[in-house]
Amino acid sequence: PEHLATLDAVTRRLLPQNDEDRVDLAAVIDRGLSLGTGDGWRHADLPPDREAYARGLELIDAIARERHAHAFVDLEPAAQDSVLRDVSEGRVGRGGFAMTQWFGDLLATATEAYMAHPATLKRMGYDGMSFLPGWSPDELAFPPRRKPSTP
Repeated sequence: PEHLATLDAVTRRLLPQNDEDRVDLAAVIDRGLSLGTGDGWRHADLPPDREAYARGLELIDAIARERHAHAFVDLEPAAQDSVLRDVSEGRVGRGGFAMTQWFGDLLATATEAYMAHPATLKRMGYDGMSFLPGWSPDELAFPPRRKPSTP
């Protein structure tokens, strides 16, 4: 939860959505990290998911502060994109942390969370999965009514 604002800002830049019917990707990812429900796969040179996300988001924020003297969440979209582009293209490296690999995992996880969300499927005209057991009305609400999970 302490990095939730940064995660939210990053996912908003990676997968822009309309605010009125936005899938809260940061909350979905946070919930998965809190519950440990990831797919269990990771790059060998990355720590476990919770630690990797904490370190990756801290580093994104540190890069933003170094380059722009502001937290990532306070940057203009163009400056946020510049930081994320440099991370994704491997132009930043910190203390042996595999930023590029982590960022690829983040992008894949965010994309999967968006495309698999029942609200997204419903918007695409496929609502068959929206009513499977395990999905609550709170997860289908616009905006989402869930609060971030805590570990």
